[in-house]
Amino acid sequence: MPETEVFYAENKGIFHDGFKFTICRSEVNRNSNELGMVSHSTEVSYQLRYEYAQNLVQRLGGAVTRIGLNFAGN
Repeated sequence: MPETEVFYAENKGIFHDGFKFTICRSEVNRNSNELGMVSHSTEVSYQLRYEYAQNLVQRLGGAVTRIGLNFAGN
């Protein structure tokens, strides 16, 4: 099984500059030992067919992931 981590897409996951978008994840600051959110710029490298993505979500845990378009209202 691959290692997984929960990320939150900023701007409702809408792409900017092609297939780039920003994600956040919770992280503990090693100096202050406080929990905070850290942003990372990312870019889509590959796209799975819906059937393969659905299978992957079932294996990794459907409670933390949702596949599909129009996830957020406009």
